[in-house]
Amino acid sequence: MNTQVSDKLMTGDYPNRGPVVFAVTTGTLVLATVFVAARLTCRIFIVRQVTWDDYFILLAWALAFGLSFAIDFGTSVGLGLHDADITAQDWGPLRRAEYTFTVLYVRHTLNPAYEHFA
Repeated sequence: MNTQVSDKLMTGDYPNRGPVVFAVTTGTLVLATVFVAARLTCRIFIVRQVTWDDYFILLAWALAFGLSFAIDFGTSVGLGLHDADITAQDWGPLRRAEYTFTVLYVRHTLNPAYEHFA
């Protein structure tokens, strides 16, 4: 094992990955929002025809927004920290945020399967 890593493990000096998680999640949501807005702008103002797949894109974006919001909220209450570094009053909100983004992630990833069987 790397001595630098083993020294950190022995001293309990764990890095806070919350800011990185927040930045990646927010950046991905912003990028997705730009592309969804561009597509809908083209469909509404240029093609002048909105079809069923555009509504599914909006549904998927709404689920992605909820997922991203739950993850970003989780980073404000301890997501990305080592368990020992999370304060006692943050455990409840952190668990609720984890539950929320887990449910939204499963629903978001299984979304095509739900439409296929419906």
